[in-house]
Amino acid sequence: MAGWGAVVPAVVAVWAEPFAWLAALTVLFRYLAQVRVERRLHGVRMHPASIRWVMSLVLGMAGGFVASTVLWVLGLAGEGPGMAWAAAVTLVLGWVRSRWMTFAYGAGVVSLASLAARWFPQGWIPTGWAEFWAGLTHLDVPSMLGAAGVFGVVEGALVAVIGHSWAIPARLPGRRGGAVGGYLLQQFWVMPAVTTASFLSWPAGAILPGGLAPVPITVGFETAAVARLPRERALASAGMIALFGCILLALAWVARERSALAWVAALFAPVAREWISLWSFRREWSGSPRFAQGPGGIRVLAVVPGSPAAALGLRPGDTVTEVNGREVHSLTSLYEAIRLQPAFVRMEVRDPAGDVRICSRSRYEGEPHLLGVVASPGEEEVEAQVLTVLGRTFSILSGFLRGRSTRKEPVRGEG
Repeated sequence: MAGWGAVVPAVVAVWAEPFAWLAALTVLFRYLAQVRVERRLHGVRMHPASIRWVMSLVLGMAGGFVASTVLWVLGLAGEGPGMAWAAAVTLVLGWVRSRWMTFAYGAGVVSLASLAARWFPQGWIPTGWAEFWAGLTHLDVPSMLGAAGVFGVVEGALVAVIGHSWAIPARLPGRRGGAVGGYLLQQFWVMPAVTTASFLSWPAGAILPGGLAPVPITVGFETAAVARLPRERALASAGMIALFGCILLALAWVARERSALAWVAALFAPVAREWISLWSFRREWSGSPRFAQGPGGIRVLAVVPGSPAAALGLRPGDTVTEVNGREVHSLTSLYEAIRLQPAFVRMEVRDPAGDVRICSRSRYEGEPHLLGVVASPGEEEVEAQVLTVLGRTFSILSGFLRGRSTRKEPVRGEG
């Protein structure tokens, strides 16, 4: 068997697998959906999908190298067939629910299938399925789940570093009806996992000297920031995901000696990961909205990059109280106040600490009519349409988060 130093070329060689490109294109599709959400909500693209995608691939390669090296050191790199099965199932699950496009879900499903298949009598196996069934029952479940734990820890590190980037400002359903300002956070990475075998029978070159075979693993996270800033929310999620990965790795390690615990680890992988998502959503909505619109001005939810508002120095959390000498209290009044001076704008802005500053600049033809200000919604506004775009996750959870089963028709706010 090749030494762990062969991990580097094996990580790079993952792109010889057509399945890796399928995973990468799936991630690209998710980022393009994010851009569609931004255009639908704000009429402008906040960040290019290409930048998000390239960064996810680069960081995924780095994360895959770290995870593969740890797997090699721990002796968990030998479960190639199971890893490949789990990677394929993860991608399928990701098309059903975007938050399920995380390796822990796929590894848990395949592990449970493998453990359950061992209880079936041989006579019940359909004709022609014997070889497949034998392969399924002989998967090394503890090693596969241990790998899922390692990738969970690496995912937590990536969420801590970049999970807050490219957060999408949106109107989200409030606990008491209406809408509140918040952010949607969604990131995905394709990480190469270096194993010693692969069930994928695609190209020559997929099996490297020494019997190494790279398998593309997809991981990602999805959440919303309502009571906290995106960075604070991402750090909280990162800690939970990393802790989950450590516990799963520990359970899988013990299951190598006590086979009965393999069932516990296999159930823990998808159930605990799903619980983290639901609990974190519910906890976020239980707090006071960070960007609730209040009296005395317009609360800034976000600023379009490169816009006049960005040049004025506006920041999320600021409150615009006066524009061109006129008090503002809604997007309509903001628009009317901006029109008072077609060549100049002067704003009185109060930051979250209560300090007031004056921002002013010249205006130019063709600039956005609201200067790139994304305002928090008023209490009467509801914008739930965005929730149905990002993998249906947020639309499914909105009723759960509000703690009721009633449904309201979405009403678009001003802007």
